[in-house]
Amino acid sequence: GVFCELVKTFVHRGMEGVFCELVDETGSLRSGMYHIDERLSSVTFELVEDNVGPRAKHVIPFCQVSEVLRPEDGEAPFSGALKTLNAEQRKKLLKVVYHTEHMAKRHVCFLEATNSDRQRFMTCVRILRRYMDEQSDELMPVN
Repeated sequence: GVFCELVKTFVHRGMEGVFCELVDETGSLRSGMYHIDERLSSVTFELVEDNVGPRAKHVIPFCQVSEVLRPEDGEAPFSGALKTLNAEQRKKLLKVVYHTEHMAKRHVCFLEATNSDRQRFMTCVRILRRYMDEQSDELMPVN
């Protein structure tokens, strides 16, 4: 169905790595990218700047995503990130809220390439999260 096609496109792009812009608390933008692992279990965001030192990296298992937010659903969660963004950029902004295995809350704010890419990201993360939930209910032994 439509969902399958949507997820297929999302996953296909995601596995190759998708360039995006990561937004920090002050609203400054930095080049980043996200990619999806081949088991479809997580999405990893990282900075792609060539600065030396360890890259800031967020590895987010889909099953640990608590919500995916857009500024039009409420600006409060975005706080400083919205300061510098224009209307066009806000249409591409998403915040992924997740928790670590130790239940610490974390989040990533980023700009997708287009508004429709953002819509697809939201929808597909929800679908994959549900899918991972169902998978974990019936864990198969891996040979």
